[in-house]
Amino acid sequence: AGLLHDIGKIVTSESLLSKPSRYSEEELKIIRRHPVEGAQILNRLEHFKDIVPYIKYHHEWFNGNGYPEGLKGDKIPFYARILHISECYDSMITKKPYCMAHNKEYAINEIKRFSGIQFDPEVTKFALEVL
Repeated sequence: AGLLHDIGKIVTSESLLSKPSRYSEEELKIIRRHPVEGAQILNRLEHFKDIVPYIKYHHEWFNGNGYPEGLKGDKIPFYARILHISECYDSMITKKPYCMAHNKEYAINEIKRFSGIQFDPEVTKFALEVL
């Protein structure tokens, strides 16, 4: 699931994905469709049906403020919660066209700060042990 979590971005234009500045509200709506589009792509392939929920819900927040459905707490599939914290950590330490890479300490502090808000506290605890 980790390798395929953003597969829905293949239907998003390369120019949008590599845009060197912040996204507009309309562009954010397009980008935020990728979990559902990824789930639709993988749902057509029998071999990947088991991971479809993890792909679809990997941007849900523990407090319900995520997308695509605003799931909260244990309503978010466990492996989607793991994918979410993993992707966020990777995103923070990776340079992007619109944002510099942060160091590991910054990323760890952000994960701690958002534990119970964006991230499942139990998943956070485990993630911090392995980081």
